Parts: sequence; structure tokens; C-alpha cells
Amino acid sequence: MSECYPVLKIPKKILDIDVQIPDIKRPEPTVPLRTKKPVKPVMSKLIKPKNLRFILISLGVFFLSIFIPIPMPHRAIFLLLGFTVGTFIYFNNNLQYATKKTEYDSALRQYEQALKQWQGQELSITNSHSQILTNQIDFIQRNKVIEHYKHRFNQLEVLSPTPGSSAPKGRTEFSFYDKLNRYFPGQILIDYKMVKYVEYPYTPDFILHLPAWNLYVDIEIDEPYDAKKKKPTHCIDVPKDTNRDDFFLEKNWVVIRFAEEQIVESPKSCCKFIASVVSALTGQSIPEELQNTPRLKDVPRWNTKKAKRMARKKYRNYY
Repeated sequence: MSECYPVLKIPKKILDIDVQIPDIKRPEPTVPLRTKKPVKPVMSKLIKPKNLRFILISLGVFFLSIFIPIPMPHRAIFLLLGFTVGTFIYFNNNLQYATKKTEYDSALRQYEQALKQWQGQELSITNSHSQILTNQIDFIQRNKVIEHYKHRFNQLEVLSPTPGSSAPKGRTEFSFYDKLNRYFPGQILIDYKMVKYVEYPYTPDFILHLPAWNLYVDIEIDEPYDAKKKKPTHCIDVPKDTNRDDFFLEKNWVVIRFAEEQIVESPKSCCKFIASVVSALTGQSIPEELQNTPRLKDVPRWNTKKAKRMARKKYRNYY
């Protein structure tokens, strides 16, 4: 017997099915947009200047000034002018080459970076296509496994509930019913009864029903004592609840019991616990809103003596 809430009981025939549904944790990958391969820059056809060229120009001007019959003052001017022109051509060519070389080197670095990015993108595209194919295969295989277990669930003999129960509902039940409907829309039944005793049929607080799986879950909220008469209830040393649970288990129902304290203080965590049970049995994903919800904290179960003490202290007024 579980010493703490929540209490989970699964019928033996469901346990014998030994549900093992593979989990696909990898999200569907996004394929990046394909871009064009970058083009390598082309170096300008500018010739790198050489000192020999400058020397030859200077010597040429010098010899011209010697062999051409030009008066001496004019010859000096001619020599100076030739030297100046040669120097200008050399340094101008040198400056242009350095500028073009700097521009080319910068463009080459940008090209190499763009090429690496493009190669990485191409690899990512290839991996994404491969991952998509793998996920599709995994998904198909997983669906086959789910259909296999669903078929086995539908072979179980399960007692269906009967509508028409008039059992009273408290404030906690109504509040939790809203939560259940939010996370399990269209799957929650209330005011249904299970016929065992004609006069006092068993009435689940809530029923989670998955028709495709032929699966019913009896969800109960246990209080330590009656609000009006302060009479202890749901005590572990009284077999009433155990006998009731056994009846549901025999009819191939799953039973989940929460302490009222858990429902009041952590209703979302209670819903996550239910979703986790359903996920383990059917492979259904836990609702996204519940995935980051904290784990439900355990609450110790009580016996008759402790329930009386809780009633004297009005324990239910403090949560």
C-alpha cells in the first residue's frame, strides 16, 4: 500500500500488456534556405613594381642626356625631369599596387569566411534532410507500436459507467474540474456511477475517458475528515477505499487518488501527474503547458487517529 499521495493503481491486465512505446524526443528539424556558392575574387592585372624598372628608366634618361646634343644647362634640366618622371611612375605604380593588393586580400578573407559558412550550411541542409527522413521513419514505427497496444487495450473487458449520479460536489471538485477540462478537453466525465450496490453505487469524482483506447481512469480527491461532522474519511486503516479500488481494478480501470491538499495547492502539478500516467500508457504527449510544471509533492496518507487530530485542528482550513 502506498504511504503517500498521489496513489496510482493500474489493473494487472494492463500491467501484463507491458506498454513500451518509443519516445521521439528530437523536434522536427528546420531546413535552412539554400544560398549560392560564393565567387572567389580575381586579382587585378596590375604588375608588381620592381626596383630594376626604376633603375633602367633613370639610366635611360641619363644616357639620353649624354648622347643627345643638348646644351649643358638644358641637359641638366632634362636629366632632372627624366629622373622625376621615373620616380613618379615608380611610386605611383607602387601605391596603386599596394591599394589593389589590400582590397584583394580583404575580399579574399571575406570570400574564405563566406565559403566556410556556405559549406557549413550545405552540411546542415544535408543533415536536416537526413534527420527528417529518420524522424519520419521513427514516427511511422512509433505509430505502428501505438496501434498494436491500442488493439490490446480494446480487447480488455471494461465496465462502462452509467450517467445519472447525484453525488454532491464540493468547491474543490468544481475548481479542479475546470483545470481538467483545460488540459484534457472532451475527455472528462462527471456525474457517472459504477453499479455495484444498487442503493449506493460507486461514483467517481472524475472520469478520464479515452474512447480510442477503451481506457477509463478513476480520479479521486481524498479529504482527511468530513467537513460537517468532522468524521475521519479515507483512512488507510479502514478497508473501505481499498475495497472500492479493487472493484475498479477488476473492471480494468486505472485509479488515481490525490489528497485534497494537493488539489488545492498544486492543481496544475496534479494534472501533470495524470498526463504522465496517460503518456506512459498510450504514448500521448504531455500538454505543452504542463511540461515545465514542477513535480507534485508527496503528501503522507493518514490513519483514523491522525485524521481525528487533523479534524480537531481544523487542518482543512489551512490549505
